[in-house]
Amino acid sequence: MIFYVGILVISLIFSVQPFLKKEILNYFTADEYTIINSILGLLLFLTKYFYSSLDFGNIFDKNTISYFLIIVASSMTICYSFLLNLLLQTYKPGQVMPFIRCCELIWILLITLFFNFKEFTMIKLFGTIIAAIGVYLAS
Repeated sequence: MIFYVGILVISLIFSVQPFLKKEILNYFTADEYTIINSILGLLLFLTKYFYSSLDFGNIFDKNTISYFLIIVASSMTICYSFLLNLLLQTYKPGQVMPFIRCCELIWILLITLFFNFKEFTMIKLFGTIIAAIGVYLAS
């Protein structure tokens, strides 16, 4: 049950967020929004840290690769947010998001093929092609 609720909430957030960003970018530049968004996220996290219990151990005893991976993931998040903000400054969310979702489906299929060939089936390939064509045609 929690899986489906989580999927529903995340997909709703991913769907609504570009429209909110488009409106926000009428008032802020992409750089301003990215910085303010990051600062607010950090403040919310710190507030949760001080007023509830977080599972936060010693961050200095981790494997070296874990630091590299978190830097890469964080950089990707900032890059994604900044590039999306730049696109939304110029284009409507309905023009941008379908193409992003279409490409996302294709990337997920290719990454799955690369890292876990056993999960790759012709049905998944066919489904991805149909979904990508549908998203492209709908836009």
